[in-house]
Amino acid sequence: MELVMTNVRAKSLCFIFMLILTFAIPAIGQFRHDGTLIAPDVTVRDSGSAVILSNGIVSATIDKSSATITSFIYDGMNLLDGGYDGGKIYWSWNMPNYQNPSGCTYTLVADPASDSGNYAEIDFRMAWNGSASEAAMDVDIYYCLLRGTRGIYAAAMLNHPSSY
Repeated sequence: MELVMTNVRAKSLCFIFMLILTFAIPAIGQFRHDGTLIAPDVTVRDSGSAVILSNGIVSATIDKSSATITSFIYDGMNLLDGGYDGGKIYWSWNMPNYQNPSGCTYTLVADPASDSGNYAEIDFRMAWNGSASEAAMDVDIYYCLLRGTRGIYAAAMLNHPSSY
């Protein structure tokens, strides 16, 4: 037996019900009654030569000396597997010569342990060493991660003081 809907109102109600099932039901249980998101805490783990940012959805391993992301795991899969040398996400510039950050100083800017596990921000700073063969600038590379997000935020701040 074939069910045929001829009533426009019935079709509209069916469509609305399907939208509710598709979008609202998966969200039930992800928020508390006070509106806060239920998701794993954001964590920062210093493993010596690298820092790992994680929130239960994504995990990024970042080399402390170069601010290079060497591993990016989403849904259990390392998205950087394969490629040259395993794949990397890195920063570079070409003035005066091709250059990548090196000798960075790592700082934990926002500790998720002091923020109920909601937010982490880290900074990798490379100060200009005075060499004419390198770009005369200080570089700060920031990575941050929020609870429940599916990616990390990245920003670079390049500073060229007048004394350079």
